Amino acid sequence: MLSRRTRMVLAVLIVASLTFIILDLRGGQGPLGGLRGFGANIIGGLERVAATVFSPVTGASSWWSDMRDQAAQIQTLRSENSTLRGDLTTLQSDKARADALDALLRVSSVATTGSSPRRSSPSARPRTSPGPSRSMPAATTASRTTCRSSTATAWSGTS
Repeated sequence: MLSRRTRMVLAVLIVASLTFIILDLRGGQGPLGGLRGFGANIIGGLERVAATVFSPVTGASSWWSDMRDQAAQIQTLRSENSTLRGDLTTLQSDKARADALDALLRVSSVATTGSSPRRSSPSARPRTSPGPSRSMPAATTASRTTCRSSTATAWSGTS
């Protein structure tokens, strides 16, 4: 049990606390306004120091969740990057094939019109190729397309 002296000190502290609370509730700049400002400055400073000291500990959870989010974002970007690299390779290959086809068409148009500067004699007949007017079975058309793309690739020197 508490001694008589301890009970007396506890009673005085409770009465003083209630007195301060009642005077503070009255508002305004009463007799305790300066004391309250002084206490607020001291406690505010202690709060800032405690926040600075403990911010690494309290920020660990947000750091961990940010790290997981960043890992997911990195994985997404890597996947997108590999897709874009594949698209770039395809586009470069398509461009090389188109350039080779253009070169073949130029050679073909020179051969069919007969205006080639390398022509040895005016009586030489230009070569003609079967055009779209002739009807071919679907299988022959597909193999012809494959042959043309192979020829275009061989002509450009790329694979």
